[in-house]
Amino acid sequence: MAYVSISAALVERVQDKIFGMRQVEIKSLGEEPKLSLSMSDPFVHRTLWGENLHLMNMLPKTWINEVEKYNIRIKTPESKDKPFLSTVHISNGKAIANPAHAYYGSVYDVDHTEPALALMLEYANKVRDTDKRWDDVKDKVIGYLKNCKSLNEAVKTWPDVKYYIHEEDMKRLEVKREASTKSTSAADALADMNVDELVGAAVIARMSGAV
Repeated sequence: MAYVSISAALVERVQDKIFGMRQVEIKSLGEEPKLSLSMSDPFVHRTLWGENLHLMNMLPKTWINEVEKYNIRIKTPESKDKPFLSTVHISNGKAIANPAHAYYGSVYDVDHTEPALALMLEYANKVRDTDKRWDDVKDKVIGYLKNCKSLNEAVKTWPDVKYYIHEEDMKRLEVKREASTKSTSAADALADMNVDELVGAAVIARMSGAV
């Protein structure tokens, strides 16, 4: 039986595979909804002008800035310190923007209760939940591997870990694994994990098209 160590390169390949599984599941959620609104939409006026909306029709023409799209930042109770960033596209021309803020790269804070954001936030919440779940999977799988003396031991102690092991590394293992022993650290690490949940994540990813 070939001995396969838990090297930094092997761990990196595991992380890459988990990232790929995550991306496949996110892709299965569909395209991010595009927020395309009329230049006269009240939402556009509120986000571009805020409390200065009353000044929009009072400015000299030389002060007016027009935009075809602009970036928004949406903080929700769930997002905490990671707000959702997106873009508003003007569907029928250009919108008048507040000259104090209308420059390339400007980001406008938007209240998450705006009705126009409903579909976008639903998608963002699904992506956030998916990311959170896969971050948890990655932490647990990597933590387990680091408690094993070798990949041989890792697979013998928890056979289903192979879902997260790169094909190149699995090929280096021989079919017979009886000679491998289980260390206390590997068994303890496995005992602290919900393996059904971790296997379930891998199965979902495979159903979504991940290899």
